[in-house]
Amino acid sequence: MSHSCAANLEPVKDPAEVITFRAKRKIKKGEELTMRYTDFLDCRRNIQRKTMKEWIFACKCDICSDPSEYGSHFSSFQCPCGGFYYEQYDNIDNHEWKCSDCQKGEDLREKYLMVNDLQKRLDEDNVDEILKIVEEAPYHNNFYITTLCFMKYIDKHKT
Repeated sequence: MSHSCAANLEPVKDPAEVITFRAKRKIKKGEELTMRYTDFLDCRRNIQRKTMKEWIFACKCDICSDPSEYGSHFSSFQCPCGGFYYEQYDNIDNHEWKCSDCQKGEDLREKYLMVNDLQKRLDEDNVDEILKIVEEAPYHNNFYITTLCFMKYIDKHKT
């Protein structure tokens, strides 16, 4: 079964010997059945690296092909001008991102490494500490680390 970040199927429960899927939306006759191979809360850059490393392909689904990820900018840093930085996809190891508005180019590798480090630290139950860092940083509300942090915070503090 093929991968898509906008998959039309999802597993009903964790797979064992038998796996059962359910449709996430209406599936058109003749449409390819797809599922996600990666975590839906990961950024596009990490998804691309994981699919290349583990399954030897770069995802080209509708979400990955849309620089804005359906307008969510989930994987994009925001430029001070208000635009969003989009990675230039000539190859997976490219190191330039361009702003969608002012066209300013920037190397964001270090920023992504810092955010990935924050993501790992979230798994160590440091959510309150990480939330302070995220709130003080210039991350927009839809950015993946912001979303992850808020979800972990709610999970930790639910009554």
